[in-house]
Amino acid sequence: MKAKLKDVVCIITDKKSSSLIDVNNYVSTENILPNREGIRFPAKSLPRISKILSYQKNDVLVSNIRPYFKKIWFSDRDGVRSNDVLAFRTKNRKILLQKYLYLLLQSDTFFDYVNLTAKGTKMPRGDKKAILNFTFELPSISTQKKLINYFFAIESKIKLNNRINDNLLELLDTEFHHQFSHQTHFRREKIRDYVKITRGSSPRPIKNFLTTFGRPWIKISDISNLSSPYLYKTKQYISKLGISKSKTVIPGTLILSNSATPGIPVISKIVASVHDGWLIISDYKLMNRNWFYLFFRQIRQELLKRANGSVFDNLKISIVENFPINVPNKDLLKRFEKISDPIFSEMEKLQLENIRLTKIKEALLNLYF
Repeated sequence: MKAKLKDVVCIITDKKSSSLIDVNNYVSTENILPNREGIRFPAKSLPRISKILSYQKNDVLVSNIRPYFKKIWFSDRDGVRSNDVLAFRTKNRKILLQKYLYLLLQSDTFFDYVNLTAKGTKMPRGDKKAILNFTFELPSISTQKKLINYFFAIESKIKLNNRINDNLLELLDTEFHHQFSHQTHFRREKIRDYVKITRGSSPRPIKNFLTTFGRPWIKISDISNLSSPYLYKTKQYISKLGISKSKTVIPGTLILSNSATPGIPVISKIVASVHDGWLIISDYKLMNRNWFYLFFRQIRQELLKRANGSVFDNLKISIVENFPINVPNKDLLKRFEKISDPIFSEMEKLQLENIRLTKIKEALLNLYF
């Protein structure tokens, strides 16, 4: 049967004292991830107000700013939230299950409706009255339970894979630090002696060269939510003319952010263009790409101390090239590669599985909603 959200769902307006704010329970539009990818704690900043909106475990939280980003989270705790995050809760769980509501609000059908009825142009906001008038097909409870089982099995596997990758990367960081950091008997040289570093380039103004399809265009925002060292997709693309004015990286290339949020390494698994906010690492001598990926993770804070810039920190090529490096012997490198290379392969395997699972989930959302 057909139903409107307002008949079976309410938008929660309960408030709590701001003294109850815990950074690990505070939700703002900034820390809900785009494209239905969940949430990342803690939030970057906390509000300075006396009262703040609350939410409960199992509420569905949706960012109300720029709804085309599709920011949504099924809460696993009680907490507080900013004014730009809406909390949805079913009125009667004998009619509409909370987990089914979460699936419904994830759908492109819902987000397309919110975008269509949103107010404002530069920073559109969902219209609450219009949102509550959203009409949808309300299936039986037994059908809702069946679909919930499908979707949550997929989401659970994706989350498990992400946790495994986080743990594997933490293990590699720990072992790398143990094996290669602060070893006084190693030769002391500079990064430039073991890799070639070049800088990306950008056409200006970049907005004139961006397209909805074409060559992937790597931005810092593309790597902020990665669960492994590897990048397989970008949010934006660059035109053919833009490609000629930029730098191309091939699959397997290690790149390092050098501005805004500098010092973050990532391995691109796609042919892509990179702007001048990236350094391209190539021509390895002795230590391989995976070793340097971990090395840059280890030295990031030290690189940041040497960065300069009036508005944003900036890592000049010379800063990275002249950074000191303890050069290990070949036997130690071989032993470490024997341990680390299979772990890198496993992280990539799990990320590829997540990409496939996400595609299945999106296909099912389009099919049922």
